[in-house]
Formats: sequence, C-alpha cells, structure tokens
Amino acid sequence: MARFTRRFSVPRELSVAALVVAAALPLSRLFRPGGFSGVVLAAALLSIGISWLARRFRIPAVVGLLLSVLGLFWFLTGRFHAHTLWGIFPTPASATVLVHSVREGVSQTINYAVPVPTTPALLTFVAAGVWMSAWLADAAALWVGNPLLAIAATVPLFATPSTLLPSQRRWLDTSLYIAAAAWVLFGEERARAKRWRTSEARLGWRAGPAVRVALIGVLIIVVMAPFLPGYGAPPLLRSKGPGDRVQFNPFVAIQVTLRKQPEATLLTETTNQPTYLRLTTLEHYDGQVFQQGNARQAVPIGAEPIPPYEPGLTFDVVRQNFQIQALAGPWLPAAYDPVKVTDVADVKIERETRSLILPSAGGLPTGVRYQVTSDVPRLTVADLDQPFSYDKQALADYLQLPRVPSVIRQLAQRIAGDRPTPYQKALALQEYLRTFTYNENVAADFHHSFKNLVEFLTKSKQGYCEQFAAAMAVMARTLGIPSRVAIGFGFGQRIGKQYVITTREAHAWVEIFFPGAGWVAFEPTPRAGVTAVPPYAAPGAAEASPTPSDQPTATPTPSAQPSTGSRNLERGQAGGQTAQQGRPAWVFAAFIAAGAFGLIALLIVLAVIIPRILRRRARGPRGAAAVRYLEFLAWCEGAGLGRRPGETPTEHAARLATGTTEAVEPLEQLAVLVDGALWAPEEDVDPDAVESAASDARAALRTTLSRRNRLLAAAGWGRWKSAA
Repeated sequence: MARFTRRFSVPRELSVAALVVAAALPLSRLFRPGGFSGVVLAAALLSIGISWLARRFRIPAVVGLLLSVLGLFWFLTGRFHAHTLWGIFPTPASATVLVHSVREGVSQTINYAVPVPTTPALLTFVAAGVWMSAWLADAAALWVGNPLLAIAATVPLFATPSTLLPSQRRWLDTSLYIAAAAWVLFGEERARAKRWRTSEARLGWRAGPAVRVALIGVLIIVVMAPFLPGYGAPPLLRSKGPGDRVQFNPFVAIQVTLRKQPEATLLTETTNQPTYLRLTTLEHYDGQVFQQGNARQAVPIGAEPIPPYEPGLTFDVVRQNFQIQALAGPWLPAAYDPVKVTDVADVKIERETRSLILPSAGGLPTGVRYQVTSDVPRLTVADLDQPFSYDKQALADYLQLPRVPSVIRQLAQRIAGDRPTPYQKALALQEYLRTFTYNENVAADFHHSFKNLVEFLTKSKQGYCEQFAAAMAVMARTLGIPSRVAIGFGFGQRIGKQYVITTREAHAWVEIFFPGAGWVAFEPTPRAGVTAVPPYAAPGAAEASPTPSDQPTATPTPSAQPSTGSRNLERGQAGGQTAQQGRPAWVFAAFIAAGAFGLIALLIVLAVIIPRILRRRARGPRGAAAVRYLEFLAWCEGAGLGRRPGETPTEHAARLATGTTEAVEPLEQLAVLVDGALWAPEEDVDPDAVESAASDARAALRTTLSRRNRLLAAAGWGRWKSAA
C-alpha cells in the first residue's frame, strides 16, 4: 500500500474563529454567571460559518455580507425572542422587538456597573457586537487577505474587559489571544507559500514551531509588561465627557476621583437642609467587587409627588436646587428619598434603590438647573433597635455572599455576634471601623476584594471609603443583616448660600435594611469635614434613646455644618501626601520608551524567527526553494524594492538590475532558478543555489540603498509591511 504522505490541511476559518473566541471570552468577566459563554461561542461560530459557506459556493462578498446580517437577525430572534417567530421564520414583530432590545441593551450598559446581570437585552447587544467582529475578522483574513487587519478587528473585544474590571486570569486570557493571533499569522504565511508550490510540493502544518514562537512572544510580554505605563493601575472606570466633564461608574473609581488634581466642581446646591447626595447603590458582591444586581424596575417621576419608599414614617421635607457643572453620567444626585423632580424631563426612579435615572447617558449639560423634593425619614433609635425577623428569600440579593474567608466571618462575630438586635450589631460594626485610619493614598490596586478586605481588617487598618463601606456591608451580611453600598457625595463646602460639590466629596457608605423603616444609612468612614455620623447611629445612641421630636433626619446630617478650616486642612494633607508619593515625569517617559523599544525588539525577533520556522515547515526541495525566494521578496519589500502586482520573477529581476551592474548576474541567476523551481522536476531543484543567488543579489542591491532602507530591510520591515 502506498505510503500516506499528505498532511491534514487545517481550514483557515478555524484560526479566525479561535481568534474571535479568544478575544470575546474575557467579556464574560463583565457579566454575572449565566449563559454568556454559549451565546458568544454561537455568535462567533455561526458568523464565520456563514462566511465560509459563502466562499464555498463562490457567493460575492456583498451578498455574503447580506447573508451574514440575515443570519444575525435570525440567530438573535431565535435565541432571545422566539415568541415572535412564525415557525422558524422571523416576522415584522421580530424586527421591532429586536431593535427595542438592542436599544435597551445600550441603555443597560450605561446604567449598570460591571459585572452586569445576563439580561436578554445585554446579551443581544453583546452577541451582535461579537457577530460583527467575527465577520470583520473573517473578511479581513480571508476575503482581503490581511491578517493584521483581522487581528485589529478583535482588539476592542479583547481590550474592553481589562479597562473596566480587574482580573486574576489576565495572563491566561492574554496567552490564548496571542496564540490565536499567531495561528492567524502563520495561516497567512502558509497560504502565501502555497502559491509557489505545485501539486508535488507539500508544505503541511507543524504546530511545534508555532507554539515556540507564541511562547517567545508571551515571554517578551511578561518581561516588558511591568515597565509599561499604567501597569498595576486600577481599571479606568472614570471617563471624561465634553470639556472637563467627570462621569462616575461606581465603585472602584472613587480613589481616582478623590485624588483628581486639580479638583473639579461637579455641581452646586442650595437647600433648606444639607444631606448626603445619593447616585445609586450596589448590592451584588462576588468576592472581587460590589456591583449593581438584577434588572431594576424604574417608573417616571416628575412634578407630581410619588409615594415614598416607606409611606408610614415621619418625614422631613428637604428641598434642593441644583446646578450642574462638570458632573456627567446617567444618575441624578438627590437626597434620600426623592419624591418629586422638576425642570428635567423624562426622569425615572428605580423602585428599590430610589436612584434617579436620566434619559441621556451623558448626563445634563453644564449650567442646567433642576429641583428635587425628598421625604427624608425622621427615625429614632426606638424605631430601629428591635429584634426584627427578616424575610431572607425576599432580601436574598442583600444577603448574598460567595464563600467568605473565615477571618472576616470570625471578626464580625467577635465584634457584634453577641449583640441582641440587628441595629446594635450594625452599630458595633460601624464603631469598630471608625477606629481605623482614613487614608486615600493606599496602593492603587487596593480595592475591596476579599484579599483586600482581609488585609484592611487585620493588617493595615487604613483606607478610604471604598474599603470601609465594603467591609461593613460584607460583615453585616455574615451576621444575617441585609446591606448594600450607596455611592454619591458627602457634604459640600458652604460658600455663601450655596454648597459646592467637587470631586473631593465623592463618597461611599452603607445602608442597612430595617423592616418598617426601609434602608437606613450608616457611616463607617472616619473622614473629617465631608462625612458625619447620623444621630441615630452616634456612639451611645442605643443607651440614650431620645424622643422622636428631638431627632433630626435619618440621612447623615451633622449637628453643625462642617468647618471650612477642617476641610482645607484635610485637603492640604492629602495633597501633600500625593505629591510625596507621586512618580516624577521622567519615570513615565522611561516607561514609555522601554515599552516602545520592547515592541520594536519583539517585531525584530519575530522577523528573524519566522523565516527559520518557514524553512523547517517547507516540505521537499520545491517548497524550500519557494520559502527562500519569499524571504528575498520580503527583504526587497522592506528596502523599497518590492515586486509589483502581476510582475514575474524575471521581470522583477530585470527592473532591479537597472540600478546597479553588480546585481545583474545574481538577479538573472535567481530568476532562472526560481522559474526552474516552479516548473522543473522536483529532483532538479536546488534550494541552496536559490539561497546563494538571493544572498548575492541582496549584497549587490544593499550598496544602492539609503541608510534608512538598509536598516528597515535588515530589521524585517518588509515582512510586516507585506502582511499589512
């Protein structure tokens, strides 16, 4: 039986599919568990599969794009809106529902903090993005023949999660992505080499060289990454809008906002009673970050008052007049509990969180004024200090915890486990945390994961509001007390009749649920000037319960307005510490230079290694000769002497020979050898002779080049230029 010599030929579509999947899988970090991976895999594979069928049946590219769009429409409708189908066929109602779902998905990406719940609208939006990225990558690699453009089409998918959320598996994600990108590049090199072989020369595919090059690339990245600017910095969850607008995406951008220099004025306020200003709340904790929980129901709110969260309480009516300065984002600041909003159209209020949501993601324009009326509960210790029984099923979102480190659970038990009521337990946790030290200048990667909280509670005992609020919320839940983290602003500085709210007032605190009283604020952060402990939670309040008529508001309100002197002292101290701990400008310049040199070194190393791998991969004398000639063409491309479209090897050699007489003989010899390699019998092909002639031709042509072109050719620029 004849010996089997043909190697298995891997379809290039598989490399593109692997690239898209490797780029899209990190997006799962932005979602809570539940159905994301299956949707992404199906979207990527179906998109590339439709493109493969279009090429298989020689369908024009424009028609292939139309088929891909129709396939996307059918996939999203069948996956998320099957009730609109007529059998297996979409209907006009399917299109209407799908457009609405995409719009809702865009809105939810703005309103939710990551990781977000896997709602149908969000999955529809992300699946559409993955599908289109897959089509672009496939078209670039296989229709256009440009692998670098295919990789560029997937970069946004891969880069987005790293800019929004920290991860401990970034090295695994990066390694998979680099390996898939290398597969796409090698697939293109293999396709180019195959253009020079006949049916007798078989190049095949060898995984070993590709793996070695990928490992070298990963090694270089691992070595260079710590020297790149921004390495180890917190995720960039704070963005700027037009001008100097500051937009908040809770929760991990608070430290960056607090330390913003110079501080920005976000809004001004006139009010009959100063309070904390809430933006939103975070309730779901996965051991890494607090985030917004399941889909939230919102109802319109306007000039007509709506009922408060707990209608049976006694309230203080707080009226606030705001003017927007640099604040952007979808939330409208207000005191808890807002019941009326005027001078802003289409505002909604979330039923459970009582957050005000704007119709525009960018927020209100600078200079816009609006008014909010809030019913602030007037609570007493007697209202709260009772042995409540919680409905754990109804409050599951506010008791949810992953596996908690034993040290945190044991510490919570030691602090408050023996207290008889939830109120006294919460009070004990607050008082314990207020013995810690407030410090905004902790490490940039020190947030509120379990690892960070253990260090905060047992070792450093210093941090800013993010650590204090997260620690109290987690410990309260270990004691069976429903809790959540509120995000907003502390007290602004009073200037005349106005309160000025700047980036320095960004704050997070804790809200505890009490049946009959609703969500009640506690203040575990010992920060002077901006925060204050509510009277019902002040030290000793449980022992001396005043009458309801003596009680001020439930929202943390100081008995006296914070002094300007204490605020300025605090800002001066914080600014001085920042200046001492900041890095000089030359350090960042050195980081940028090191990163640039590292990238150049990586490209040069790959330009040297890839030809050697191609030589090993080539099978037979004809394939080896083709590879050596392709190396010569890549050198010519880098030197500015590349072959023109439709130009034969003989014509190319004749054109190059006009520049110098010394190159005439080796170029003519090279052209003859290449023609012979294409058409002569396999046994008559001499790859070494091709290499020798190419080397002589390069040496002769090198004397005619400028210094710049000689450097580019030697650095392997032609290989990357031809790929682009």
